[in-house]
Amino acid sequence: MEILPRNFVFSQFVPRPANGRRLVIADIHGSLRTFQQLLETVGLSSDDQLFLLGDYIHKGANSKGTIDTILGLQKQNFQIFPLRGNHEQMFLEYTKYPKPKFTAYMALKQRTFDMLDTHLQIQKPYQSFLENLPYFYELDNFYLVHAGFNFESPNPFEDYQAMLWTRKWKVKKQLLNEKQIVFGHNPVELGEIIRRIDQKKRKLPLDNGCVYKGQRKMFGNLLCLDLDSLNLWVQPNIDYDNYVLFKQNISQTRKKKRMEYKEKKQLAIFPFGNY
Repeated sequence: MEILPRNFVFSQFVPRPANGRRLVIADIHGSLRTFQQLLETVGLSSDDQLFLLGDYIHKGANSKGTIDTILGLQKQNFQIFPLRGNHEQMFLEYTKYPKPKFTAYMALKQRTFDMLDTHLQIQKPYQSFLENLPYFYELDNFYLVHAGFNFESPNPFEDYQAMLWTRKWKVKKQLLNEKQIVFGHNPVELGEIIRRIDQKKRKLPLDNGCVYKGQRKMFGNLLCLDLDSLNLWVQPNIDYDNYVLFKQNISQTRKKKRMEYKEKKQLAIFPFGNY
């Protein structure tokens, strides 16, 4: 059973800002440069409210930098409202696993090793941030959540697992009080996202699979939605080329090490060369 921090807040009602906009971004997944460019394009100000729908880490190349950027904005008194995603939850769970080798393996695989201390525990600032992330926000006319709600549950707003993991879910309008749901988690083609926003559907997906640029057609953008004007900013992934180069460098390094190993092995068998 998960041990939550004292005074943990599962959800929060957020009133409208006095002057600024209400902006939403989903599923950054370590795409730091793309995230920073989107914020610059949007022109984020301290009057705005910025809601982040979870999954700041894993898959992309710079999870630590993404969290540092969010924490930095909060320290500068920007109105940042981050939610918990399933990848933040996974990170918290595998760093509590009793076998350090497994923790190290997962952190290396998911590119979060630089967020750990020498004891393979999450560094304190990141641990505090991750552990205190709520599961959903309620606004006057929206619900904001990472994955969705389980409306088959007796109380959909207490099924916290579904908020992190659900993929196929249907809305019960009578439980929404005319509100719309903005969510991420499950990548959706850009055209379908735009169609749903234009038609003001009850379910508004906002994850276009930013980290899948070059892997899936109609994906690879980080999106920002203005909840009041319904203006949508589309920022193509600009971390992708660096990531491809990073992968190529790793591949070349591994190839070089294999060649060096073969040469050493051959010298051990034939110390004076081949005859």
